[in-house]
Amino acid sequence: MDRGLASAQAELLPEYLAAIAGETTLCGQIGALLRASASIHRRRPAITPFLASMSLELRRHPDLLAVLEDVGTPLVITLHEMFDAARRSGEIPSDAEDLDLMIAFSGAAMGIGLLSFGLGHASMDSAVGTLERTMTGTFFGPGTE
Repeated sequence: MDRGLASAQAELLPEYLAAIAGETTLCGQIGALLRASASIHRRRPAITPFLASMSLELRRHPDLLAVLEDVGTPLVITLHEMFDAARRSGEIPSDAEDLDLMIAFSGAAMGIGLLSFGLGHASMDSAVGTLERTMTGTFFGPGTE
């Protein structure tokens, strides 16, 4: 499992970092990460349930945490930097906790991928688009607050 996790992260990390490089706002960066997840899911749909299972496996096999930290550190550092920049610019509340943000956005991407895989739906694109429109305030009609 250690090699599988490292291999999955090695595939994801460059694509995620490239996706966010062209974005200047946290909203844009999160959208880019979601779209990158959808792209990866199209190529390798089984990667999402594998990575989603890691949170459960960590409870049973704490030794996996070291592997996850080793291969995930570059992305986690990047996420912290993104969140800090968004706080400084006023894009997000100054009291928003990094862990809560990571759980929310990573959980959304993993959840979409996991359900897409489980339901045999080959594409995450439409669901990711719905989530992006929700994030940018263009999904719900006027007066639906």
